[in-house]
Amino acid sequence: MSARGSAGRKLNVGQAIALGALHGPAELLPISSSGHVALIPWLLHWDYDQLDDELRKSFEVVVHAGTAAALLITLRDEVDEAVRGLNARRLALIALSFAPPAVVGYSLERPIERRFGTPPTIAAALVIGAIAMAWSDRAAQERTHSEAGAADALWLGIAQACALVPGISRNGATLAAARARRFTREDANRLSRHAALPVIAGATALKGWRLKRRGLPPLEQRALEMWEHVMTHLEDDPLKLRTEVDWVIKYHMIEAYRKRHDLPLTHPRVALLDLSYHDVTRARSLYYLLERRGRLQRTVHDSDIDTAVTTPPQTTRARLRGAFIKRAKERKRDYTVDWVHLKLNDQAQRTVLCKDPFKARDDRVERLISSL
Repeated sequence: MSARGSAGRKLNVGQAIALGALHGPAELLPISSSGHVALIPWLLHWDYDQLDDELRKSFEVVVHAGTAAALLITLRDEVDEAVRGLNARRLALIALSFAPPAVVGYSLERPIERRFGTPPTIAAALVIGAIAMAWSDRAAQERTHSEAGAADALWLGIAQACALVPGISRNGATLAAARARRFTREDANRLSRHAALPVIAGATALKGWRLKRRGLPPLEQRALEMWEHVMTHLEDDPLKLRTEVDWVIKYHMIEAYRKRHDLPLTHPRVALLDLSYHDVTRARSLYYLLERRGRLQRTVHDSDIDTAVTTPPQTTRARLRGAFIKRAKERKRDYTVDWVHLKLNDQAQRTVLCKDPFKARDDRVERLISSL
């Protein structure tokens, strides 16, 4: 499972909801939320690991923020009690439990994800975490949370740093550390919960800061800048968009021609000029003539257009449509295709309805193609 995404992949809404619903409860249990969020898509053959890096990181920020909010709501009484009882000693303990995961997360999070984010290593980490919890639970239950000291806080921090490895549960690691330090199960749970909030909030802030610092990919940034530029001038004076917007380009061309030859808008020569602008023959097209003279700006080049004729977008249902049409033509089969339907015009009239425009893979379509 690669940690590097493919540009253009979209996050399916249903999958996002499922992963979010999985992450919340998993964060409260001694199982690895990050490990399960990585393994479930792999087991179900989802494309989560192939998402655009920025999209995946944005999703992770939202999920972590949601988890932190859920913890604050669920533990509001404990949090209120802890805040009211804050003093220099407790602040020092919080700092000691926060420091190891903060240092390791800031400096090594990405290398850890790349090296240990594969299904085999995640599975191994889950097993190691389970063994550690079973072994530590053999310790005597002698201490309460109020007896926690600097060494205990530091061990909780080290445990949370270990949980940066996908498959190692943060909750499980801190429970194991607390039980190994002979805290009762109930107090170990309490220490684990209290140590969690600062780290989850810190992880959310770190991922958000990194996302903001990196910004958008160049093409997306350019698209946003162009959108803002066009919308601003459409509100101010649309005719200023004389090199960017097609109808404005044509308007200025026609108005200049009419003024030069003193022609009314209804004159046949003006109508011919209008048609000539859209001529698909590049040698005759007035559009391409204006382009050669630097009178308009293009965002899509001819090579992109030529590629699009034979290669549909690989992240939308156009991929399914293109694969179906290609195979049907190869097999010389009669077919009908529209935006959402793929239909074989045979005796069975087999039809597949593709409603989701961002679903690029569909077992029903694959079976239909394989049957040709």
